Amino acid sequence: MISLVDLLLEKRFKTYSTLVLVEHSPDSFITNILDEIRAVTRVVVVNNETPENIKENTGLIRVRIITTKPPRKAFELVKKDALASIPDLKAFKYDPNKIQQVD
Repeated sequence: MISLVDLLLEKRFKTYSTLVLVEHSPDSFITNILDEIRAVTRVVVVNNETPENIKENTGLIRVRIITTKPPRKAFELVKKDALASIPDLKAFKYDPNKIQQVD
């Protein structure tokens, strides 16, 4: 069982970050998609890193999560939750090999 001190210090939690390519419907804006991704469980930070030359209705974002699960499993859960809860989100693609632990 986890001690209260460990829980308060979040010792069992780890933070991970990766770049995600998102595709959204033409009638939505990337800023609205980012706000909705921020509401997904485990997500703590979302930053827009979309270059100007990327195709329309597509965005490149950095997603940072906090979890006790292995990083690949945690990002899969975030992807599943995001695609299920955000109707205008059409794709959520990332490279599992590029996930980085954040200190």
